[in-house]
Amino acid sequence: MAQPNEIFAARLQPALSTDSPDLFSETREFCRFIWEELKPFPGRGHAVVRLVTAAVTAVIISETLRIPNPAFSAYLIFFIANEDGVSSVKLGLLAMVGLTVALVAAMGVSICFMDAPWFRLPATFLLIAGAIWLSRTLVLAVMGRLMAVIFALYLSLADTIFKPESLTESTLWLWSIVGVSVGVSALVSVLLEPRPDLLLRAQIVSSLGSVQHLLETLALGRPGRLAEAKALRRQVYASPLRMRQLLARWRQRIWPAPQHDTDWELGILIIERLLTISAALAASGATLMDERTPLGLTRLSQTVGELKRAVDERDRDAIQSLTVPSVEDLPDSIVMTGIVELTAALSECRFVLVPVAAPKETAPAAKTPSLKPWALVPDALANPEYAQFAIKTTLAILACEIFMNAVDWPGIRTSMITCVVSALATVGAQRQKQLLRLTGACVGGLMGLASVLYLIPQMDTIVSLSLLVAAGTACCAWVAAGSVRSSYAGFQMALAFYLMLLPGFDTSIDLTAIRDRFVGILIGITAMWIFFDHLWHTSSRRQLVDKLVDLLHLMARAPNTVSPAMSPVEARQRAISFRRELYGELNTGRLFLDEAKIELTLTLKPKTVRGNQLEVMAAEVSFAAFLLLALNEKKQRALASGQLGSIQPLLQQADEALTQNFTVLAETFHQFPEAVSLSTSGEPPEMDFPHLSLDLTQMRESTAIEFDLRSVYETLQDCIGRISDLNWVVRALPTTTR
Repeated sequence: MAQPNEIFAARLQPALSTDSPDLFSETREFCRFIWEELKPFPGRGHAVVRLVTAAVTAVIISETLRIPNPAFSAYLIFFIANEDGVSSVKLGLLAMVGLTVALVAAMGVSICFMDAPWFRLPATFLLIAGAIWLSRTLVLAVMGRLMAVIFALYLSLADTIFKPESLTESTLWLWSIVGVSVGVSALVSVLLEPRPDLLLRAQIVSSLGSVQHLLETLALGRPGRLAEAKALRRQVYASPLRMRQLLARWRQRIWPAPQHDTDWELGILIIERLLTISAALAASGATLMDERTPLGLTRLSQTVGELKRAVDERDRDAIQSLTVPSVEDLPDSIVMTGIVELTAALSECRFVLVPVAAPKETAPAAKTPSLKPWALVPDALANPEYAQFAIKTTLAILACEIFMNAVDWPGIRTSMITCVVSALATVGAQRQKQLLRLTGACVGGLMGLASVLYLIPQMDTIVSLSLLVAAGTACCAWVAAGSVRSSYAGFQMALAFYLMLLPGFDTSIDLTAIRDRFVGILIGITAMWIFFDHLWHTSSRRQLVDKLVDLLHLMARAPNTVSPAMSPVEARQRAISFRRELYGELNTGRLFLDEAKIELTLTLKPKTVRGNQLEVMAAEVSFAAFLLLALNEKKQRALASGQLGSIQPLLQQADEALTQNFTVLAETFHQFPEAVSLSTSGEPPEMDFPHLSLDLTQMRESTAIEFDLRSVYETLQDCIGRISDLNWVVRALPTTTR
């Protein structure tokens, strides 16, 4: 009979196909993706209430004080308002500093060169290029991007306003517009700031509820198990990241004491394991042939439900006394293997309640000095990519400026703003943001058009207008409060909606604003595609391969994280530090993966690899990362019980083999793009990828710890073999730079 393993058994893998999907399946997956992005989660409703309150307040203040462009005052709320009140205040103050610097520089150009456009235009473009360079090199990059937006707005105003007094007045009004947004956002965020510990607990309860529902579906044989498995796998990408963000916010609060009596990071890891194992079990397609298996799934579902209630009610005793169902009477099958993995993960819940480390036991760590927000990144002056990025973006803005003046169409000035806001480090990230910008503008414009045609003619008071603004803002805020994959579309929905609804202080039905905005976005996207695809092309696919190499190098350090020479406290601190670093790299890799999938989808060249094939590779790498974290946890417990020293000689050879194989994999993937560029035949060169072979015969499995460690090593051996076999996915990515 199969024995408990720490994460997965080698045969329990997600049923991820590398075959090319048809159009119908891709459309269905896209609809499911949209549904998952729009589903409620703990804290989303609170974010909507906060944004609606701030936006309505900003509109009322702007309309009352007759501040021009109330649409922009409401729109900036989405950028400045934050769940953390302190962060909102800091971001608002820094935004005002950046705005002031940009306005002083813009007015200086006006004063010196207003009557000499042959000097004013080059000076303005130099300011834009400098600001875009700062958006990549400043520690607080958003300040540089804000300054670039202000300079682009000033450039568009200078082309339509030819009187120095009017230009100066219009430029100075920008300070008031941003000031209203900053003040309202900071006040609302402080007054309506949610408690991160409550949101974190609610997120954990929600994730446990998803696991319980999926287990019930498997036990009762309800249809739709594969769809639920895919939805749960998407939740694996979003929920743990959101939990860690909440935990980071909680640690910044002034009452850190409740954080030290619970290992919250280990708790998040367990939730992530439960989500991953449940999704893999449902996606495996195994059938329940024996009547004992549904009963085991039902008991397991009840145990997860008990854990969910205990977490929700903060019942520590109930968690400590949680009874994990026995698996001894289950038949040996893939479902039984999944149940064993779930019970192993649930058994770890008791360790969550162990204090992280008493402050007096923690050795003082040498801290590296943190960079100030206004400081430059270390390679700001040495890396030529930053200057190349600024040149490409400035050329795109210049092309939009020339086209706007050539056709005498000042309404499409948003094309220059599109160039600034969609200028990101990689092509995939730009494609993603441009697609979200265009989609949000269309949806928000339709919302505003319907409001102007059918609702505005029936309104004659500020109260009715405020209610309409609140309703539209709620829809936009719901999208904006989602994950990074779709949140920017909510921002653009809000801007298009406000431009249609709040053109000024007079009520009018004018459709030219949204038309000009849509055309301007298209022109800006076209200019960015031309310059960024033909000048110093930076592919997301290359960034993805580089991140994979970094991940494999980091994973090579895992076997040596815990050793018998350490004290239990030191070993725990090192394991926690490694866990945080690994999760940070995995989250960054996930963003690069999404960007690469967008780039592959929108490329005009024949696709050599598809997004679902990249997902297979990512699943195996994430799986190996979970196994390494499990290995560290096992070694920590062996060290605490005094057994690690006696079995370390048996583990040394396996640890060295793991380190060597991860390192060789990383170096092989790193050398492949260079080998492709040096190939004269145009065909991908043949390269040897390692297959790990561990000699574990010396481990006698005389104790439970020895058996558990051996099972993890064996599963890691199979996992590295699968990563090596999937090397064609990475080899098929065209990562050369044009």
